[in-house]
Amino acid sequence: MLKTVSSIATQIISSITGGLIQFTGPASGSTRIITVPNADATMARTDAAQTFAGIQTMSTYGAGISTFSSAGVISSTATAGLGSVVLTAESSFTASTTGLTAVVTGTISTTRAGNVVTLSNPNIFGTSNSGTFTLTGMPSTLWPNAERRVVTRIYDNSTHAIGYVIIGTNGVMTFSTASEVPFTIINGKGAMASSITYMI
Repeated sequence: MLKTVSSIATQIISSITGGLIQFTGPASGSTRIITVPNADATMARTDAAQTFAGIQTMSTYGAGISTFSSAGVISSTATAGLGSVVLTAESSFTASTTGLTAVVTGTISTTRAGNVVTLSNPNIFGTSNSGTFTLTGMPSTLWPNAERRVVTRIYDNSTHAIGYVIIGTNGVMTFSTASEVPFTIINGKGAMASSITYMI
């Protein structure tokens, strides 16, 4: 049975252990705070899927805060025993090269789960004109708080090889050979299709 408490209320306190509590009101311009002590809470719309817009904050009692945005999870922290909430955000960005005779671009797919990021890049290469090679264009939400070095596949002197990529705190991806000597300044150079995973 659905019982209407009031058409206008500032606070509703219920001691029920089950059933349905329904909130109705203006479609926008309102703030509703729901506190559920010692219980799990499930919120769902009756007319459509639940949608969150803007920045949403959910917290557990005492500690553990997860902050969400429309672009995915911004941060997720919790103390031992309290658990945590991790959302996965998928996106992509256009990367541009440096160190080639002409700028080459490629679309890098991204997945972020909490503070773990995976980049999936296609083959991005061209003709070398320097001993260095970088990819720029990474959005700031994927920048690490310290440099990350990851083994990856590279293309040097028109030959496939294993090398490194350093993801800087400014989002620039700097590639190097396995021996960390400069790339060959002729022939083909670049990044081969790879998946690169690192911590924010």
